[in-house]
Amino acid sequence: MKLPSARPVKTRQAGLQQSPQRGRGMAFAEVRQYQPGDDIRSIDWRVTARRQAPHTKLYEEERERPVLLLCDLGPTLFFASTGAYKQVRSAQVASLLAWLALWLVTRWAALSSTSAR
Repeated sequence: MKLPSARPVKTRQAGLQQSPQRGRGMAFAEVRQYQPGDDIRSIDWRVTARRQAPHTKLYEEERERPVLLLCDLGPTLFFASTGAYKQVRSAQVASLLAWLALWLVTRWAALSSTSAR
């Protein structure tokens, strides 16, 4: 997980996490002149007819990375070396990571286990 940046999000409809890779996705990015190696299926025929040179459409993919927090709060962490029980520290770290994921508007889920083995 990266720390949040101060960059504003361009559009909510396309998703909140933009991929640096370009491909056939949901959000239209731009039309540019055809370059060797471009996929011929992405040629925009209307712009090609208007400009008399082949142009391709580029799309940006949305990539979501859901966060899954797993926290073991079993009896193996029921000891303290300095200040607080390890269970408490583990729960605090998990809650901080959950708040960070919530602040980044990322989907997240949490699972805690308290059973003895």
